[in-house]
Amino acid sequence: GAAKTVPPIILGHEFSGIISETGKDAKSVKVGDRVCVDPNDMCGKCYYCRIGRKHFCENMIGIGTTINGGFAQYCKVSEKQVYKISDGISFEEAAMGEPVSCCLHGMDLAGVKAGDTVMIIGGGAIGQIMLQLAKISGASTIILIEPVKWKRELGYKLGADIAIDPIGENVEDKLRELEIEHIDVAIECVGLKNTMEDAIKYVSRGGTVMMFGLTDPECTIPLKPFDI
Repeated sequence: GAAKTVPPIILGHEFSGIISETGKDAKSVKVGDRVCVDPNDMCGKCYYCRIGRKHFCENMIGIGTTINGGFAQYCKVSEKQVYKISDGISFEEAAMGEPVSCCLHGMDLAGVKAGDTVMIIGGGAIGQIMLQLAKISGASTIILIEPVKWKRELGYKLGADIAIDPIGENVEDKLRELEIEHIDVAIECVGLKNTMEDAIKYVSRGGTVMMFGLTDPECTIPLKPFDI
């Protein structure tokens, strides 16, 4: 995917750490607190913020995308963007709060329910999180489409029932061989034109397609209104 980030911005939007210094008006945190960071700083004033859809904020500041982020020894963030974490949570686990939150929102929108057959396209970090959330949501069959062997193996460990190599195997033939007739929800976690088209192709009539992968801003896909 791509984001509008202009060098020399320091990247890093999924991170955690220890408060080393606070401003004079800070009240909810103190030096020494262990925190994770919400990297999306909303304005709170635009139309979308005022109707409760802050993720569409027209004036969003992105820590690690529009201002310096967490790939550094220190990072300056607003008090309202940090959340305290307990000593029982590691910094690595806390840094996963942002991507897991995004995936939870996507899973809510996808509406995965008990008994569904769910296809996850892409077995990277996001795809593996989606896989686990689909399992927790009650999906009866989870199919992972992923060309890298170790990612397919990881998918099995995390709850996938079927893992298919889309380069070495014909996905449609494999689904027929396994007698998979319907895909209720297809979740695209790659952000490429061909994988987005695959999600639309594989999902069943009346099914749901979640386009979660971040595409290039100029990416377009053909869509037949009759098919939807």
